[in-house]
Amino acid sequence: MRKEIPTFDSYVIKGILANNEFNIKNIQGLESIKTMNLDRTSYPEIGELIKKKDFKAIRELPIGTRSSEYLEIMKFSDQKNKEYVVTVYSSDELSQDPQVIDLFQL
Repeated sequence: MRKEIPTFDSYVIKGILANNEFNIKNIQGLESIKTMNLDRTSYPEIGELIKKKDFKAIRELPIGTRSSEYLEIMKFSDQKNKEYVVTVYSSDELSQDPQVIDLFQL
């Protein structure tokens, strides 16, 4: 029997299901909106854009200065077709699995 290699999306799904306050049981249509280098000072602004559902502005954000830390912004819906955005931290560190930062219900 072959062991399946976990994908980035599978880590994200696992993180959402383990740490969600919205009673999400099923994740549908997980898609990336933006991948960028992590700039901790701009994260609050990104959170505001997510709350405003301004996906055009999110997609147009600069990728940022090269670093070993990344921010992935992804959109999905749950078993009741409610929409969410999740922000995910990842890094070049090989021992670091992607980690859910925040979950926004739209």
